[in-house]
Amino acid sequence: MIKREMVELAEEIIKLDRKRDELYEKLLLQYGSQAHAFLRYIQNHTEMSGGVQNDEKSAS
Repeated sequence: MIKREMVELAEEIIKLDRKRDELYEKLLLQYGSQAHAFLRYIQNHTEMSGGVQNDEKSAS
């Protein structure tokens, strides 16, 4: 049933959103006011393979 699948999908999104909030709170505790900038930096320097690019590699 499509309606049931949509409800399950919405519930999964809500669970992920809550988990994201929980993880972000942990990041805030570690990095304080720099948490957002740190998150964006990591997000922008993460390779598709899952690793963080070092500055030397991303410069070439």
